[in-house]
Amino acid sequence: MRMEKAYRASGELTTDVGPLDAGLDRFVVAEGRDFLGKDALLAHDPEWELFYAELHAEDIDIHGGEPVLLDGKPVGLTTSGGYGYTVGKSLGWLFVRKGTPREGLCVQILNREFPVTVHQNAIFDPQNLRPRSED
Repeated sequence: MRMEKAYRASGELTTDVGPLDAGLDRFVVAEGRDFLGKDALLAHDPEWELFYAELHAEDIDIHGGEPVLLDGKPVGLTTSGGYGYTVGKSLGWLFVRKGTPREGLCVQILNREFPVTVHQNAIFDPQNLRPRSED
């Protein structure tokens, strides 16, 4: 249910990108703290944005590493994805150049372009009220 709940994982959280690129700035508290890399982190202007998206395709899912296109030109890359059985949708994460519009994006999979819809919140449990099992 990671994809349905829009949880980031190893595809989105790598050493290649910082927490600000991955949209995790709410977890970065630098005021009053000293840590290795603090100056570099605060001086970093993210070049990428992470989008959570629904892929409009009947027979294929995002796996990670597929190009993200806008008007036929590459603007980013998928990081991970899969089919969300609880919501009946194909979902994925996209890293795109900062400032890329949310509308008109496609993902190229097996040399075919599929449109995506970018969502601000999780498809399932957007308020994150059910983070754990009730067992």
